[in-house]
Amino acid sequence: MQISKGLNKDEAEQKVEKILKAHFIDDEMYEILKNTSEELPSEKIRKNFEKFIQKREKLIKDEIKRLLQYDKYISYVNYKSEKTGKTELRLKFWESLLEKSNKKFDLFSTKSPIIDSWLSKTLITGVFIGYKILDRGGTVELYIDCGKGLKIVNKQLFDFLYENKEQIEKELNTKLEWKRMDDKQASRIVKNFYEGGLEDVKSWDSLQENMVDFMIKFYKIISNYIPELERIKKSY
Repeated sequence: MQISKGLNKDEAEQKVEKILKAHFIDDEMYEILKNTSEELPSEKIRKNFEKFIQKREKLIKDEIKRLLQYDKYISYVNYKSEKTGKTELRLKFWESLLEKSNKKFDLFSTKSPIIDSWLSKTLITGVFIGYKILDRGGTVELYIDCGKGLKIVNKQLFDFLYENKEQIEKELNTKLEWKRMDDKQASRIVKNFYEGGLEDVKSWDSLQENMVDFMIKFYKIISNYIPELERIKKSY
């Protein structure tokens, strides 16, 4: 039919290939069509047919994925699913930890389970004590951040506590990580717990008990330094 429109054989074939590609039939599939006839054994025809159908199905699916931005969408869905899963785990983790904590002391008694990884209590404005749950393990921390433009104050507060590092660690009977973080606005004092973590639910009881017991001691000791921390902050 294409030849009857004034096209030579090559032009006609190119025209047919172009039309077929629009219907998800590529060069390999076109060759299958050309080389399949009633003269072939039935088994060969069947195999050609199956190969043709499988190829065409893949081309159609690939085009649907492209039009729907499939890879981008699936990545987004997986990301949201992962986040949703962790959100639910954090809520359950904090619910369980707060139950243990509130039985032993009342510092966090006004707190409710949250979706964040950090659950804190304000000691004085800009100085926070809290728990953090990680994928692997957890922490008890003192976090110092008095706000924008007050980096100097943050470092002065940290330095005062660091001057008492030996005494604080002696009373706690453990080493802490003292993170002045000169390139950052905030500073942190951290005790790490490496057992289990957020997704290791069977480790929660032990991890939470250790975090709560340490928090009680840490808070009691740090409370002794609060008056001087307030004085330093007010003197700025």
